[in-house]
Amino acid sequence: MLVIHMNTPHSVLIKTFLGLEKDPRFSDSVPKATGIASHNSQKKIIFLITKSNFGGAQKYVYELAVAAKAQGHTVIVACGGTGEKKGAMGLLADKLSEADIRVIRINHFMRNMSIDADIMAFFEVRR
Repeated sequence: MLVIHMNTPHSVLIKTFLGLEKDPRFSDSVPKATGIASHNSQKKIIFLITKSNFGGAQKYVYELAVAAKAQGHTVIVACGGTGEKKGAMGLLADKLSEADIRVIRINHFMRNMSIDADIMAFFEVRR
């Protein structure tokens, strides 16, 4: 299983790893870095992101999740609500559900740091 935490978007690296994009660090004469998409087996991929509103990093998660699913991989996105503890799920969760991508709610993922919530989130993810 591949776990990608999308706190800071590193989209080119991840897209290259998934085989969705050529790594710009290499010239055209160098073959694309082999990622999971270059293997013939289906992979299980889970993306973790703290909030499910639809902004910068969430847009990357959505695009990567949809592209990986289109390549035949099993994709899950685990995310929190819109910022408050046990807050409503945001647009990211709605869009992923429409794309038939499983969404797992992590109740303790929040925007602001909280020692208690961070510890609880760790155990939720571990489950």
